Amino acid sequence: MNIVLIVTAFLSFLSFLSIFVLPFYARYYAALFDSGYIHNISNTVKVNVMSLIRCILLFIIVVGIPFVTLAQIPNGDFESWSGNDPSGWITYNFLYHNISPSTTAHNGSYSARAEIVNYNGNPVPVALQAGAGGYGFPVNTRYSSVTGYYQFNSVGGDKLYIGVLMYKGKGLTGTIVASSPTIIASSSVSGWTQFTAPINYLNANNVDTCIIQFQILGPGSGTDFHTGSYALIDDLVFGAPTGVESSTQEQPLEFKLHNNYPNPFNPTTHLSFVIGQSSLVTLKVYNVWGQEVASLLNNESMNKGIQGVEFDGFLLASGVYYYRLTAQPLEGTGDAKTFSKIKRMMLIK
Repeated sequence: MNIVLIVTAFLSFLSFLSIFVLPFYARYYAALFDSGYIHNISNTVKVNVMSLIRCILLFIIVVGIPFVTLAQIPNGDFESWSGNDPSGWITYNFLYHNISPSTTAHNGSYSARAEIVNYNGNPVPVALQAGAGGYGFPVNTRYSSVTGYYQFNSVGGDKLYIGVLMYKGKGLTGTIVASSPTIIASSSVSGWTQFTAPINYLNANNVDTCIIQFQILGPGSGTDFHTGSYALIDDLVFGAPTGVESSTQEQPLEFKLHNNYPNPFNPTTHLSFVIGQSSLVTLKVYNVWGQEVASLLNNESMNKGIQGVEFDGFLLASGVYYYRLTAQPLEGTGDAKTFSKIKRMMLIK
């Protein structure tokens, strides 16, 4: 068992004592001292005993309570595995076998190894996403960041990426509250190194679901990754909670089209993007021959913010597809330059 979890459990127990048990005994013994029921104890000893109890209470409250309130990412230390699949995470090992436990661990016995492997003559993407079915896990706190440790072997300029999303409304059907696409490393890193991915909140909504996804991206389009790139990931935890007051201030936004998740997918995936200012938005999906296969948004008026839609490929054949986002800012909302971006995704049935 990871020593971090043992320490956390112990401090949580101490915090329980500090809240429910020790205050009772402190009051109990104080009453005994004051009543004179305990005899033959000098006033100096009484004062020293009470001071010791107060110091113990203060230490436990200061040290222990933060560990109680700090929610953990499910299996964030990657100590629990079912074969080559980390418990609480979704992979595509049934197709690619590119996620596995590694005994090169930052702490404990295992870390997660994510590798770009060759499949039918082509490099295939890594999919490592937290939560049952890849749809996230419950949270109830607006955390400031996700931190963890990694090693990375980059081939051909590949990059290690983490995406963190916070939702209100139970997962992908809800409202996006925060988004944090972060490049952890763009070159090889040997030896365990800590990373911090800040979570950027866009509104003051509470949260109930968190999605964390790791990917290895190519240096250009993101899908031009190379066989042999791999990452070791371990000891993921949330950073301290962030106050709503500091998050509700107006944040400047830029147009962005995020990587879909999960990717590869079967048969549904989530496409998320950022609208920098109120715009008419079009989002369409094309096959490899450039033929339109789905129109998800067609000149829809959308306000600035993080947006997202579901894409269902149930009626489509397995293969590579492209999705294109076009946003034309409305008159009087600032820069009128049209934003356009294309990304690739893979449907595998």
